[in-house]
Amino acid sequence: MCQTKLKFWIFAAFLVAIGFHSWTLAVENDRWCFQFTWLGPSADNITIEKNYSCSDLLSSTESQPCFNPFVITDDGTPPDTSLMWKQFSAAGDIETIAKPFSFSEVCIKWSVYFDGSLVNITYFKGKMMDDDGDAIYNDCESQTMGAYTIEACACRDYLGIPCNDATRRSTDSTYVVLLLLTAALWISVFRMRIA
Repeated sequence: MCQTKLKFWIFAAFLVAIGFHSWTLAVENDRWCFQFTWLGPSADNITIEKNYSCSDLLSSTESQPCFNPFVITDDGTPPDTSLMWKQFSAAGDIETIAKPFSFSEVCIKWSVYFDGSLVNITYFKGKMMDDDGDAIYNDCESQTMGAYTIEACACRDYLGIPCNDATRRSTDSTYVVLLLLTAALWISVFRMRIA
C-alpha cells in the first residue's frame, strides 16, 4: 500500500514538473526583453523635446547600441524598470518599452561608464558571444578602452518582468523549481526505504 502511494506521488510530481516546464516554454509571447535607451544622469526634458534619434546621439563611427524610446529620470539615477513594467503593463502598452524575444535571443543590458561613472544604459534583445565565439546566455562581459568601460550583461527569462532589468541573474526559475521537486522526491524515497 505504501509503495503504491509513493509511486503515485512520484508520478504526480513528475507530471507537475514536466507540465510546468512545458508551460513556461510554451508561453512564447510572454518572454520579453526591455528595449529602450536611458540617456544617463545628465539628460533632461530639453533633451527629449528636441526629438533626438539614435543617429543624433551617436557618431557614424560609434558601434554602441541605441534604441528608442529614450528614457530620462528626474534624479539622474537609472530607471526603475520594475515600476516601468507595472505602469506600461497596466496601460496595455508594454511594447513601448519591451519586445518579445525568440528562443535564440537573450536580453541584454549594455552599460557605458566613463572614469567609473555611469554614462548611459541601453536595454535590448539580441545575441551575445564571448571572445571565443561561444554564445553567452547568463553572464556579463566588460571591456575597457581608455577611460571608457562597457559592460554587457546577457540573460534569459521566461515569465514576468524582463531579466535585463538587473545586472546579473544566474539561474532560471524553471530549473530551480524542477531541482527542488526532484530533491523533495529523493528525500521522500530515502525516508521510505529507511522506515
